[in-house]
Amino acid sequence: MAKDRDFSIDVLKCLAALLITWSHLENQMGHYSALASGGSFGDCLFFFCSGYTLFLSQKKVNFMNWYKNRINRIYPTVFVWAGVTYMLLGVDWNLGQILKGAAFFVTCIMLFYIPFYQLCKLKQSQLFAVGVAVYLAEWGGYFLIDRTDVGTMYNWTWSMYFLPMLMGAMMGKAKKEGSNYCMMNLSSLWSFVLLVVTAVAYYVLMYFTSLGSAFEDLRPLIILPQLGVVFGFYRLCSSKIAERMYGKRWSHAFIMFVGGICLEIYLVQPKLLVTFPMTEIFPLNILVIYVMIIACAYVLKVLSRIWAQTFNDDNYNWKEIIKLY
Repeated sequence: MAKDRDFSIDVLKCLAALLITWSHLENQMGHYSALASGGSFGDCLFFFCSGYTLFLSQKKVNFMNWYKNRINRIYPTVFVWAGVTYMLLGVDWNLGQILKGAAFFVTCIMLFYIPFYQLCKLKQSQLFAVGVAVYLAEWGGYFLIDRTDVGTMYNWTWSMYFLPMLMGAMMGKAKKEGSNYCMMNLSSLWSFVLLVVTAVAYYVLMYFTSLGSAFEDLRPLIILPQLGVVFGFYRLCSSKIAERMYGKRWSHAFIMFVGGICLEIYLVQPKLLVTFPMTEIFPLNILVIYVMIIACAYVLKVLSRIWAQTFNDDNYNWKEIIKLY
């Protein structure tokens, strides 16, 4: 285990991959489909980790080279996934769909990267001010868009995930500078309390906004308890208990392996969840589906490494290609 590696982010990425998959298991759970929830928390964790690592990995390079590195980390997987689904499932991706990342969250993160190059240079107080300004702009935009259009509302909802990404950058900056900014020393007990309270607040708001037009104007508030849940998870994953778990051989390997294929898990799971419900063997099918998704995601990771190495002048590094993490 690298001494300078932030174990909390590895744990969070693993948790994000497991949560987003769990939230899409309606077909597998049959009569218990209501339990398939928590996907928005997984999405927020994914963007939080992206913002956190983007800040810590900031180097003195110009924007074009910096953004190129971001493309090289994501698009080999996207191109390979487009090829695999075309050959095996007959899904004919057009160029626009591929450039959008074959999934909307990829589109969002590639767009979010653009302002982050400059934002990572700001101070903590300035990042907080940007977050408040973005939230107010999102709130104002909510009342300007056509809320009867499903596509428009979908795009607006995803645009809100810029806030957990920005919060990730703030926490990364606080960690790097060793500051106590924003309750960085919050105990595990109070972190758990925060997590539970904000999770309950999220589901209460979701319930009221589902009742109809009388409460739909509460929708912009939903991101606030989501941020609380993310921060609670972050503090718990930074605890001594999480660190001890991370230091154990098998749990460390699992966390690193699943967290390292988080992007691939996001991409492969929709097709597998639809294709193999297997409700007749519930609840065993949940474990089977998880194993299938993780295995397919790893294969996609290997293929994307092959694709990436094909377009450079060096020999294939097969040890690098097949490594688990």
